[in-house]
Amino acid sequence: VLNKPYGIGMIKSDRSEATGPHITVETLDMGIGPPNIPVMSQVLPLLKEQYAANHLEIVKSTERWSSGLMLLSTSPKLTEKVQKCFRRSKAMSQPAMMYRAITVGLPNPTSVATKVAIKLEYVHNSGKVPVIAKKYSMSAAKASLVKPV
Repeated sequence: VLNKPYGIGMIKSDRSEATGPHITVETLDMGIGPPNIPVMSQVLPLLKEQYAANHLEIVKSTERWSSGLMLLSTSPKLTEKVQKCFRRSKAMSQPAMMYRAITVGLPNPTSVATKVAIKLEYVHNSGKVPVIAKKYSMSAAKASLVKPV
């Protein structure tokens, strides 16, 4: 398990190859940030060598615009078992992951379940940054312009 910092992606991606909702993360981060920042797929061979592993792959990770845990595997069999657990929990509508948020001040104890999306917007002197969209269309989600969460 590694602590993945904010802004580090999993793979470099080309927008011309981006099709379908399953690659929303890759399409949302196209061309954002300095080109010299490595992605995790470029760092894996170094980690593999450093830890003398025969095999090393990313099983699960937070998205580019989140910091948090990244789960790696040294066995394709183990990777498949973990991914099967994620697929099973999704099929059973069970949460596979839990998230915690750091807030400034005390959060309001009232909680409301709501669906929102994440999209990228241009901010002067910062480039494109992720923002929460309270309203979005399904066509925008299908076009990978927003990612429902």
